[in-house]
Amino acid sequence: MGMLLKSCKPFYGHYFTILKYASLVIVLLIFFLPFYFNLGLSLEVILALAGAYLLLALASVLYIKIVNDAITYNATDGELTKDEGVLQKKHTVIPYSKISNLILKRGLFDRFFNLAALQIDATGGGSDYEIMMPRLTLKDANAMTTIINDLIARQQGGQGEQAAAPLEGEKEETKEEKKEEKPKPAPLPRLYALGDMGRDKLEELEHMAYTRQTDAGAVPPGEPDAGATRRKQTKGKRK
Repeated sequence: MGMLLKSCKPFYGHYFTILKYASLVIVLLIFFLPFYFNLGLSLEVILALAGAYLLLALASVLYIKIVNDAITYNATDGELTKDEGVLQKKHTVIPYSKISNLILKRGLFDRFFNLAALQIDATGGGSDYEIMMPRLTLKDANAMTTIINDLIARQQGGQGEQAAAPLEGEKEETKEEKKEEKPKPAPLPRLYALGDMGRDKLEELEHMAYTRQTDAGAVPPGEPDAGATRRKQTKGKRK
C-alpha cells in the first residue's frame, strides 16, 4: 500500500445545520398551520405529526453519518484509494502514473459552506476507473491536490531520468573511445622536409638572428657565429 501521506473524509456537518433549521421551521408550521386554516386537528394529531417528522429527521441524521463515515480517501506515496460502502464495501485504487485528469470543482453550494469537490480520472480502466471526492473541506481539497500533483510530477521525473540513463552511458562510452584513440603525430616542419635546401635556409636565418643580436649588444663581439660554424661543418660533411 505504501506510506500514508494524507487521509480525509467527506464533510457532512453542513447537512446537520440545514436539517436543524429546516426541522425548526417545519415543526412550527405543523403546530400553527392547522389553527391558521381551521383544519380542526386535535393536539394529539399535531403532536403525532411533529413526532413523526422528528423521527424521520433523526433517521436522516443517522443515515448521513453512517454513509459518510464509511467513505475514506487515502493518498499514499504510490497510489490513490477510495473506500466506501456500509453493507457492500468497495475499494478503488488508482496509481499516480494512470491519472490523466485532476479537476477541482466549487459550485455555489460548495462556496457557501467553504467546500470543494475533486474529480480524478485515470486512463485504461473504463468509466469505473475514477474517483470522485465530493464535499471536501477546502483545506483538505487543496492539500490532496498538492500531494497528487507533486507525486505525479515526481513519477514523471523518475521515468525521464530512467529514459535518459542509456544516453548518458553512450556519451561516457564515446568519451572513453576518444581517450583510447592514439594522438596523431604532428607533421614535420616543411623546412626540415626540404633536405639540404632547408638546412641552408635555417643557417641563413640563424646568421641573420646572430647579426641582429650582435648589433643590439646581446652577444659579445668575440663570440663565434653559430650559423657560420654550422655552415662550415655542413660543407665539410658534403665534401
